Amino acid sequence: MRFIRYYSKLLDAQGMPHLSVTQHKRLFNIISLESRVDELQRLKDNAPSMDLKYKYDVRIHRLKKSLVTLTKDELPKNIMNNMLWKSDN
Repeated sequence: MRFIRYYSKLLDAQGMPHLSVTQHKRLFNIISLESRVDELQRLKDNAPSMDLKYKYDVRIHRLKKSLVTLTKDELPKNIMNNMLWKSDN
């Protein structure tokens, strides 16, 4: 949840960034994916059986793959700078 934490601190410090509609969609997708991964990780940690843990692992892996596609595994600061740059152009 590193992007969510970074974005939250950014909002507190600088206010709402001016993003294009496309970049807003990307932002919300990243936030949504990070939240879903976190939720599934918590469920997996409390799962009673190994079968259920495996199912959660598969779902987590798929979501993380989507997250890497959106973020290219960059630092949150770089992602936000890129989004702001794309919004200005």
